[in-house]
Amino acid sequence: WMARMARVADWIARTEDARRARALPARLEATGKIELEETGFVLTAKADRIDVTDAGDLIIYDYKTGTPPSRAAQEYLDKQLLIEAVIAENTGFDTLGPRPVREAAYVGLGTPPKEIKAPLDTCPVAKTRADLVTLTENYLKSETGFTSKRAAETVRRDGEYDQLARYGEWDLTDTPKPVILK
Repeated sequence: WMARMARVADWIARTEDARRARALPARLEATGKIELEETGFVLTAKADRIDVTDAGDLIIYDYKTGTPPSRAAQEYLDKQLLIEAVIAENTGFDTLGPRPVREAAYVGLGTPPKEIKAPLDTCPVAKTRADLVTLTENYLKSETGFTSKRAAETVRRDGEYDQLARYGEWDLTDTPKPVILK
């Protein structure tokens, strides 16, 4: 960790000045949740850092020790910051209450370090929330269920829950077959 921090320390200091010029940190490791009333599905999240602007808007940051997900990956696969924006605008984090999200970004501490903004312009909060409702409605249909690795970015990485999904008994080219339990 010391070697990694030494490589990125100057970058962190330079870019932190710019971040603090836009907003000040208000919460670290803030927890939040939202219940999608349409489906009863509850999503929880922990935001690494939430800053508040002078106007009261939020900027959400997530720190990654490696390379943060690209804009395209965030649009199609990695929805973490987009979901945190939905929570922030609808129910809020900790005691911040619901507030508009001006920006969200990953701060990557890999080599090279970089900051990648969440695509809130092409995936606005209202659209992301509507997509979550549609997704959970489909998941909750007995004929659909929860397909393991439905949209994996790569097949080379083992998932934390592969043993529960019985991953390895089939391959990713097999068509998922729903099993309806009675």
